[in-house]
Amino acid sequence: MSARTLTPLSRIYLLGLLLSILPGSWAQVQLVETGGKVTTEGQSVTLTCRTSGFSFKDFAMSWHWSPTESYKEFVARVSPKTGSNKEYSPKFQGRASITRNNEARTVSLTLHQLQEGDSGIYYCNMMSLKGGSLKWHSLGFFLSNWEYFGPGTELTVLPVEQTVLEESGGGSHRAGKTLNLKCQTSGFQFKTSKLGWYLWAPGHAPLWLTSLKSSSTQAREDRITTSREDAGSWIFLRIEGLDLRDSGQYHCARRVGNGDDTDKLVFGRGTDVTVEPGPRAPLSPSVFLMRNQDSVACLIRNYYPKELQVSLAFSGALISHQSFTLSPMANGTYSAVKIGRVAENDTVTCSVKHLGKDIHVSHQPDHTGPDPGIASEQKLSRTEQKLMEETEQGNKLFLSVMGLRLLFMKTVAIHVLFTAMALIS
Repeated sequence: MSARTLTPLSRIYLLGLLLSILPGSWAQVQLVETGGKVTTEGQSVTLTCRTSGFSFKDFAMSWHWSPTESYKEFVARVSPKTGSNKEYSPKFQGRASITRNNEARTVSLTLHQLQEGDSGIYYCNMMSLKGGSLKWHSLGFFLSNWEYFGPGTELTVLPVEQTVLEESGGGSHRAGKTLNLKCQTSGFQFKTSKLGWYLWAPGHAPLWLTSLKSSSTQAREDRITTSREDAGSWIFLRIEGLDLRDSGQYHCARRVGNGDDTDKLVFGRGTDVTVEPGPRAPLSPSVFLMRNQDSVACLIRNYYPKELQVSLAFSGALISHQSFTLSPMANGTYSAVKIGRVAENDTVTCSVKHLGKDIHVSHQPDHTGPDPGIASEQKLSRTEQKLMEETEQGNKLFLSVMGLRLLFMKTVAIHVLFTAMALIS
């Protein structure tokens, strides 16, 4: 039976089914966890979840843990509003602390006295049950609907023996320059130990860089070298011709075992390195303003140097709840995005000041033309694609823009509804 031969009753049923997907905040909810890292037993760590797309203070929030991504185990929850009611899994009782910040729209989980068994991926969750009392299962799990999870942040807890590894030399470094790091070691027989360096960047597994034995060294690339000083129990790392991809956390490591696949790696706490683009000719930014209903984003692309001022305003007043993300690009320039909320009928202006030059881009709602949300969705897609084609370093900025893209999904659903209505008419 074709869509054009449907009975009136069938048309009403299909229309109701399509409308049922539109209410609610499923297309707007965004949860992004950060804070995962490689650390050692006995240390503490704080994981933070930033949220958007729903009335944060009205929902209970929780954290969950997964050692294998096959299931998620409850860790802690905090009640809505003031967060005065907190519950913890027996496994983490006394070692975990959950807090919420309604103004910043964040929920944090702090774990103390870390154990090797705490390793895994930690997810935050928006409890879909609003207010009210929550029942407990005998195992400590909520009988409510855990519907919204973030992508997770990974925590790796390594065992501690007597090994002490302390890295230094991190900080901000210019692209094209040389990086020199050093690691002070103690607590083990230095001369006969197998040592090395690893780079850990967010979202990636630790990357092997170098290995040192008593009589030989190995390195991942020719521009990377390593050395040792037996008298002071030091090991060193040198990287020439720094690139933006060299940003991350550098760890020295000790390999413990018989030299096979069962060996354990003991890592130091690490030192953070940020590689900034090298000097180049000044370049004025390209500014794009995108909006959908109560969400607006100002994208500032390809400019140098990185110092600039950017603000979102309507009717001469600054927009509240603005967030700003800046990212260096592989071509030596910078790009940034500023996101905020505004009333649907307000004219929005993005003002950018760079090298003494003012750039103003405005957007006025057009109630007679095409749906501005659909136009913004198309423009955002083209911008994201160009960012991804330019450089892998654009990923951080791309993720920020994706946060706004989630707010546009409801507009797409409306467009699908209108298309379906045309088919059955």
